[in-house]
Amino acid sequence: MKILICVDGSKDSHLALAKIKDYNILSGNDVYILNVISEERLSSNRAYNNYYTTLLTEYNVDECLSLLSESKNKIEDCNAKSINTTYLIGNPAKEILNFEKENDIDLIVMSSRGLGAFSRTLLGSVSSKVSNNATCSVLIIKNSKGERHP
Repeated sequence: MKILICVDGSKDSHLALAKIKDYNILSGNDVYILNVISEERLSSNRAYNNYYTTLLTEYNVDECLSLLSESKNKIEDCNAKSINTTYLIGNPAKEILNFEKENDIDLIVMSSRGLGAFSRTLLGSVSSKVSNNATCSVLIIKNSKGERHP
């Protein structure tokens, strides 16, 4: 089975990673950890010249690679068949759905929240878009009140 775990660095994302490990479904499966750098984070700074845009992109990629490495380290002891990390740049929901189709993913795991309330109101929840449009099963892990990421 191929399992896609979506991480965004939020507290809820860290909790989802810990909970999926507790569910013990990664053992023997191919695991993909994906982070999508939102194109909005990069395009909001187009007023800057190319030099600053390049620096901002490099910073976001470095931050993303660090998150992916940290996430992989948290699940390395789960006896997964393989653990692959990937980042993409674009619209998070679209990129997750494209990745699912291109890699024949059987299960997508993600947290229920990552964006702030204001962004969710304007853009809609990424988890909602993914769960409504994915061709595979989607496990959305909700944060119980008061839980803190490990």
